[in-house]
Amino acid sequence: MSTAWDDRAFQSALRSHLNKLEKSSEELPKRMTDAMAERARSTVARDTGGTAAGIKSTGGKGVAELRAPNPYLEFGTSRMAAQPFVRPARNEVEQAFRAGHYKPDL
Repeated sequence: MSTAWDDRAFQSALRSHLNKLEKSSEELPKRMTDAMAERARSTVARDTGGTAAGIKSTGGKGVAELRAPNPYLEFGTSRMAAQPFVRPARNEVEQAFRAGHYKPDL
């Protein structure tokens, strides 16, 4: 008695999952940066709302960037204390990532 194994179906399914994982991993930085931008917008000090409106999340394939228009507010000056809003948002998103809240969409 012999048994034949045809693994083409398995290889096809594996390729499909790997393609989905690759696509999801390319989108993950953008998803995380979007969440970080949303959190930063909600915590920034508001006088006119210009700083919050200027927080932008940009990104493409596997790369994302958060742009904030006012570094003086984030880091402070010799005449003004720092009022960080980007760094705390980044820390929260990083902790959520480490806790497993950002998983690939398979």
